[in-house]
Formats: sequence, structure tokens, C-alpha cells
Amino acid sequence: MLCFTPIASITGIVATAYMHFYRGDKPWTDNDKALKAAVLHRWAGYVGLFIANATCMSGTINYVMKQIKQDKYLPILLLTLPLFLLIVAAFEIRHRLTSQEGVLNFGPAKTQVTMSIEKFEAEVKAGRNLVTIDNLVLDIGHYA
Repeated sequence: MLCFTPIASITGIVATAYMHFYRGDKPWTDNDKALKAAVLHRWAGYVGLFIANATCMSGTINYVMKQIKQDKYLPILLLTLPLFLLIVAAFEIRHRLTSQEGVLNFGPAKTQVTMSIEKFEAEVKAGRNLVTIDNLVLDIGHYA
């Protein structure tokens, strides 16, 4: 567990710094460093949570077996891992629903169309209401 704590902490600091000081990638790039740091931080957090729960569970099982010497509590202790995973999944789903990320979206946001600069300019000349934010093209014609 101690080896994952610095990884989770450092990736959290990097993800926060990217989000705070982020000025956007170079125009029209597919490489988003802030998103990569955030995904690494998320999975380091999952691994840290799992290892921490497994450590607590194994320590409790060891205590029950060696100190109390009654194995009637083992089924209850073995239920803690599935219960823990259920709680983490429930909070993750709640977070994704409230943050508009989508329940099953565990990676970068999916874009529907890749657009070159020339195609973007041609679409704007043709009358479409398009704007760019960092490296995303948004159609704002439906919001008039």
C-alpha cells in the first residue's frame, strides 16, 4: 500500500496542476496530457483502495483466527470485499451520472467526427455555426 500512496498522490498533483494551468493543446491534436494524467490518477486510486481494503480484511481475518480463535466470523469478514466493491461502484456511478461523463465511459471522451482545418473553414463558409474550444469543434447552431 505504501508504494501506491506516492503514485496516487503524485498523479493527483499532476492532474490538478494540468487542470489548473492548462491552456489547451496545440490546435487539432489528439494528444491530451491532462486527460492521461487524470485517467492514471483514477486507476491508481482504484488500486490503492482495493489494496487498502484487502490489507484491512486480511489483518482482521488474522486477528480473528489467532486472537479470538473463532472461525464463525469468517463469512462476515469475507463479505466485506464484495460490499466494499459495491460501495465504490455505486459512488463511481453516482459521480459519473452527476458529472455528465456517462456511466460506462472509463476512457477519454469519444468524438464523433475528426475535422481538418480546411473542412472546418468550408463548413463555416457554408453557413454552419461552429466554434472551437481547445481542440474540440462544437456545433452551436441548435442553440439559437
